[in-house]
Amino acid sequence: MPNSTKKTKSGFSIFELSIVILIVGLLVVGATKGGEMVRKSKVIAAASTTKSSIVGKIDGLVLWLETTMPDSFNNYEAADGIQVSTWYDISNSKTTAVNAVQATTSRQPTYTSNGINGLPALKFVRANSSNMSVAYGFDNNADTFTLFLVWQPTLDPSLEMNLLEKWTGSSGYPYKLISKSKYTLAAYDGSLNPGVISSTSRQYGITHLVTGRKIKKDSIQMWVNGVSEGGTVTDTTNNSSNTSPLFIGSRNNDANFMDGYIGEIIIFDRALS
Repeated sequence: MPNSTKKTKSGFSIFELSIVILIVGLLVVGATKGGEMVRKSKVIAAASTTKSSIVGKIDGLVLWLETTMPDSFNNYEAADGIQVSTWYDISNSKTTAVNAVQATTSRQPTYTSNGINGLPALKFVRANSSNMSVAYGFDNNADTFTLFLVWQPTLDPSLEMNLLEKWTGSSGYPYKLISKSKYTLAAYDGSLNPGVISSTSRQYGITHLVTGRKIKKDSIQMWVNGVSEGGTVTDTTNNSSNTSPLFIGSRNNDANFMDGYIGEIIIFDRALS
C-alpha cells in the first residue's frame, strides 16, 4: 500500500498573520504607553519634590520658574512642540506674581516634555531669537542677589549666549550671566565691569547648574555644578540702575540669543550663605 503521508503546512495563513500583526501592535502600544507612564511618573515625582522643597521657605525668594509644576504653564501650552507665551512664577512671594512672558509668537520658546534628564524644559532656539522677560521690580530693585540656573546648551560652545541679564543701556546693569565657552557673571555701572569667569567650559548636550551671588559694593562669586569658579571679585559698581526687565535667553531682547533648554531659574534678592 502506498504511504499516506500528510504534507506539512508551511508559512502563515492570512488569519494567522493577522493575529501576529495584532500581537506585535499591542506590544508596541504597550511599550509606548509604558514609557509614557514612566515619564509621567518622573514628572509627578519631580513636581512633588519641588512642592516640598526648602526653596519656597527661604527668605528673600523673589522669582521661581520651573517646568514640572502644573501651574508653571497654561494647560494648552504644556505639550510637546507648543510655543509658550507665559512661564508662571511659583515663588508665591508677592501679592501679584511676576511671570516670564513673550508676546511675539515667533520668539516664544517651545515646551519639550523630555528636555532635561527626562523632565520637561523650555527650548530656546537661537535662530528664532527665542527669549522671555520678567518685568522689573520683582527683586525689589536689589543689587544684592543669589541666582540659580539649570540649563543644557545645544550649540557650539564658542557662540556667546546671554542666559540671564538685567540691562539698562548706558546706565549699567545689576548683573548678567553670559556663556561663551566659559561662564561669566558680571556687573556694570557704565564704566566698570567687574566679574568672575569660570574655569570650566560649557559642554554641548550636558546639563549645567550655574549659581551666582553678588553683594553690592562687596563681592561677586559663581559656582558651576557646585564647584566654585573664578574666585571672588570685588564689586566696585556704584549706581547700576535696576529699573529694567530681566531678560531670559538674550541681551536686551536683541542680541546674543541662547540655544538650548532651561529647566529652572531661582532668584533671591539677598546673598545666601
